[in-house]
Amino acid sequence: MRLDMQTINFIIHHVFLPPRLPQEDDTNAQHLLSMIQVLRDSVSDFVVAEQDSAPSVRPALDMLDRFLKTNPKVGKANVDDRAILRNVISDLKDGGGQIFLILAK
Repeated sequence: MRLDMQTINFIIHHVFLPPRLPQEDDTNAQHLLSMIQVLRDSVSDFVVAEQDSAPSVRPALDMLDRFLKTNPKVGKANVDDRAILRNVISDLKDGGGQIFLILAK
């Protein structure tokens, strides 16, 4: 995955650097999705490298995959949004979880 410099800076400021107060609102849905994709790719690499951990880490990887599936085009209406959400929720297994990105009230 190629990341532009703004996205890389966003990830650095939200993952590695401690928060500074006061902060301005730098919410950017596309940067958030890129950060989640980087996290998902890292978890996937971890599962491949540490196969003994796969059973306990796999649910988190599946949750990140479902999250990215429900947020393919942030800010753009999609006629299939309800169907995608319905499928994701109905496919949850016992003990499974799901995260959602909600940016508006």
